[in-house]
Amino acid sequence: MAAKPGRMRADELLLKLSLAPTRSVAQALILAGKVRSGPDAVVSKPSQSFPEDAVLIVDQPPRFVSRGGEKLEGALDHFKISVEGLHGLDVGASTGGFTDCLLQRGVVSMTCVDVGTAQLQFKAPQRSAHQEPREVQRARDQHR
Repeated sequence: MAAKPGRMRADELLLKLSLAPTRSVAQALILAGKVRSGPDAVVSKPSQSFPEDAVLIVDQPPRFVSRGGEKLEGALDHFKISVEGLHGLDVGASTGGFTDCLLQRGVVSMTCVDVGTAQLQFKAPQRSAHQEPREVQRARDQHR
């Protein structure tokens, strides 16, 4: 459902303000209670309507492009695994949460394989998946 003229949905406003890389990430931030429209006003629904010039605040921006990065980081920390200097393979890369985590933790290179195309994301808007020199992508590959 579209917002009224001069107003925007909270998830779309987060994208406009470059506070989230994708609408699904914006929705996840809102549902996790990490978005505020004022000091004590938590945004509760992605569809909540705001003026186009409203200011939204993200309490803690995501460290990785998807929750997969958070999960992998937890496992690497728990098992005390260092990936620095290694080469990585992300089969079923999707948006690249594992890839993002491993690149941030110092892998030398990543090979990303997925049956889909153009799904990999990077947090910085000025950077695309094609600009990461340590990454090789293979799209439309089915590995079973």
